[in-house]
This record gives sequence, structure tokens and C-alpha cells, in this order.
Amino acid sequence: MPSYELSIYDRAECWTSADLDHLRSHARKVRSLLLVGHVFDDEVLAKLPDLSRMELLELEASSISGSGLSQLPRFPKLRFLRIGLERTELFRIPKLSSKLTALELLDIEDPPSRPWGFQDLANRAPGPKSLSIKSQAELFVDGDCPRKIESLSIQATRITAGLKLPKRIDSVYAHLSEMNDRDVDAWLGSVKRIRGLDLRGTPITDAFAETLPARFGLTYLNVVGTDVSEQAVKRIGRAHPARSHVKRPLLTAGLVVRIAASSARKCHRPTTTAKRSRCCRTTATRPSCAS
Repeated sequence: MPSYELSIYDRAECWTSADLDHLRSHARKVRSLLLVGHVFDDEVLAKLPDLSRMELLELEASSISGSGLSQLPRFPKLRFLRIGLERTELFRIPKLSSKLTALELLDIEDPPSRPWGFQDLANRAPGPKSLSIKSQAELFVDGDCPRKIESLSIQATRITAGLKLPKRIDSVYAHLSEMNDRDVDAWLGSVKRIRGLDLRGTPITDAFAETLPARFGLTYLNVVGTDVSEQAVKRIGRAHPARSHVKRPLLTAGLVVRIAASSARKCHRPTTTAKRSRCCRTTATRPSCAS
């Protein structure tokens, strides 16, 4: 069997400049790096050591303007990039000198409500299969999704720019608390096929929800916290009798409609597992199964 060397620096977590200074002499052992707080600004990012094996970079509670991200092409094995922002008014992703060919997952939290370079990043990172963008208010995302995208997660009050989805996508998680039937219909206008659609907390109505399974060929539909009634869910079940399952998880939570082939057990709900400690943190998203 091939051997694998595990170091205490394999998954590194830094809260202070001293933590990062200590890490420099072990940089080639690092596969995952979490930088927490405002101390890790653009100047610090620009001077990160040679992390030739790093696959995951997380910035948490970050106040970067974005210029330090110009150094991302220095990390050829970078597969997962997570940026959690605070004080975001100056944030903008710069034009990168070369492509991020290994990037598979991009997760950005609380970007500014104006152009912030999403399309430039998508052009330089054509390979992400998973994209997650969250905002506590309106979300500005312009341009096209990465070409190989399989899973898209959007959480905000509404989307205020033209994020264009591909014609086919495996899973869409869209939690948009101020977007109605017409808004969601327009946003999904370019899509022909979706396997799993999660509209939790989005105020869609019965009439719109009932069009979705046939329109996209859904195998999973989540309408928890929407304006969809129990009667509409039953009608969806009757309209798809050979491949429907209706589940009510909580009386106060709304309804989940799962539309799946009777022989299949897979569903497209995300399950997130996380382990956190003072010295390391890893996060992964994987599909789950339900009976």
C-alpha cells in the first residue's frame, strides 16, 4: 500500500501573526490553511510562504480588499477556496495572472453589493464543480457560472445582477427570502435540467411550485418555509404517482417534496460535516442518502 505521511501541520489554523510565522518553516507540509481575523490582510496574503502542497485555503472574518488574492496562482494544488468577509466595501477580486486549474470548490460569504470581480474569477477558474455565495442582504453576482458547475448554493434576500446558470446543473440551493415566483422564474430561465432544487425560505406559491418537477425533470424539491400549501404538495404527488414521496419533517417547518424513482435511495440534499479545533479545521460537503 502507498504510504501517507501525516503532519501536525497538515491542517493548519492561524489566529495571530506569530502563528503564521511559526508555520513558515513547515510550509511544505501544509495541505489545509485557515486564517482567522483582520490581522491577515492583503499584505500578509501577498507574502504567504511557498505552500506547494496546499489544497484548501480558508479566510474567516476577513477584511481584505482582495489585492492579496493575486497570489493565488502560486498555489498550483489549490482545490478549495473559502472567503468569509467582514467590512467588505473595498473588496474586489483582482485579475489573476494565470488560471486556477485545480480549483473545484469556491465559497464566498458577504461580498459587497456592487461588482466585485466574480466574472474575472470565473474566467480564471473554469473548473469549480461547486459554487456557494451567501449574503445577509442583497447579493450582487454578475456573469456566467463556471462551465463545469454541478452544485450551486445561493443565500440572500435577492439577487440583484444577472448570474447566468448553465442549461444543465445537478443541484441548485436557492434561499432567497425576497424573490417571488416571477423573480425565480426569470433567474432560472436559461436552465433546462436540474436534478435537485432546494427553494427553502423563498416565497414561491402553489402555481409556480407545481410547474417545477416537469419543467426541470426534478428528483428532489424542497419547499420548506415557502408559501406552498400542503394541498399543492399533494397535487404534485398525484401528478407524479410513480416516482413521488411526500414528507413532512415538522408541523411548523413546512413541507419537503422528494420526487425520486422508487428504486433509488439517493437524494440531493447537502450534508455538511465540520471538525474544528485550535490547530485545524476541515469542512466537506457530500451527498446524503435517505430511506
